[in-house]
Amino acid sequence: MSQRLLLTITAFALLSLSLSASANSWPQFRGPDSNGLTSEEKLPSEWDADTNIQWTATVPGTGWASPIVWGDKVFISTAVADESTLPPRRERDAEDDDEEEDDEEEEPRTPPTTVYSWELYCLDRNTGEVLWNRVAHAGNPRNHIQPANTYASETPVTDGEYVYAYFGMVGIFCYDFEGKPIWQKEFGFQPMLFDFGTASSPALAGDLLFLQIDSEEDSYLLALDKRTGNERWRKPRNEPSTWSSPVIWKNKVRTELVTSGNTARSYDPETGKILWTLEMPGRPISATPTGDEERIIMASGEQEDEDGERPGFMYSIRAGAQGNITPEAGSSTSANIEWMQENTALSMSSPLIYGGSVYVLNNRRGRVSSYNVETGTPHHEAARLKGAKGFWASPWGNDGKVFLLDEKGTTHVLEAGSSLEVTGQNKIEDKFWASPAIAEGGIVFRGTKQIYYVKNPS
Repeated sequence: MSQRLLLTITAFALLSLSLSASANSWPQFRGPDSNGLTSEEKLPSEWDADTNIQWTATVPGTGWASPIVWGDKVFISTAVADESTLPPRRERDAEDDDEEEDDEEEEPRTPPTTVYSWELYCLDRNTGEVLWNRVAHAGNPRNHIQPANTYASETPVTDGEYVYAYFGMVGIFCYDFEGKPIWQKEFGFQPMLFDFGTASSPALAGDLLFLQIDSEEDSYLLALDKRTGNERWRKPRNEPSTWSSPVIWKNKVRTELVTSGNTARSYDPETGKILWTLEMPGRPISATPTGDEERIIMASGEQEDEDGERPGFMYSIRAGAQGNITPEAGSSTSANIEWMQENTALSMSSPLIYGGSVYVLNNRRGRVSSYNVETGTPHHEAARLKGAKGFWASPWGNDGKVFLLDEKGTTHVLEAGSSLEVTGQNKIEDKFWASPAIAEGGIVFRGTKQIYYVKNPS
């Protein structure tokens, strides 16, 4: 046997082993392909406080970062405030709210004085036991955040060897699976729109780690060597503050790195070369693009136009697009755009492609829209599910069902398809904004009170 053939067989075996090891894992935001889909079998479809909750665990601090899973390990990032340094709560007279807000806007904002500890926790997936936790950084935040955000809203990512915890302006921190620090990198302060804070999660492909760093001052897309943290390439972006995450889109033509913004862009992951662009009216949103082998769904948010209307737009882009694919004036499609829909009200939750439909959730009104994935034809627009509250977590699909977790802890179970038929409602008494992780036959939920592992009995 030739040495080249032996090396080829060895490399293929290692690749197969890696794929096998990750097949039942949830290594990043929205899963292996960043689309909320899993091939897991025998997942629970029913749960509540007394049913199918295998364990609960408490992680200190706050964070909207989703849990991730690799094998028997669950990773969760959090920001823990030193309560002794919290500013005193100021009582306000409701009649003076407008006047006080105007005064506050004129005053320069000083850095927060609260001391935080940015931490990564590793839990045993079978028991919920804390195996280790590491303090990535401690000190005062560099930036303010809105009350609805946290200082740990970015979901970690792992390749099965290292785990990368990203905390926005604090930096990114690499650990091995035993908690040993490998490297770290800081990016400094960047002003964000209305002091909203940051939320974009990292992505991995091959030996590269990707960060979408968009702000009011200096926006760019960054590729780092995952083993050293060294910069491999950087591409400037003419974008304001955004909060969506970059995604690795593996389609039938090639693998692309896709980002959202005022202009949607696709990049070659290895070089950073732009493959295609799409100018989208409306404002940037927090929802992350979602793709399958045929298409990727991109969206912009509602923004008042010259006529006082607030349309939001959603596009289906075909695999293999090249160049500027923005439709000409007066048209909604182009050679590379399969379809476009207005007024989709997509905002925080990322869309789901499953069962021939695209599902879109509204974070404020608890409403659901669904569209034919091939034509964009609406099945339902802004339909209200009975008892549904706001949707912040992104939906997931499995075994012919669609799962929608609202902020009050009810997961609405739908039959996949065009009917929006609700077949079940599963309730956990907690507040949920983080999307769950699905792996090894179970589901890891992150609430504000506890972490919950839902799994059928053995």
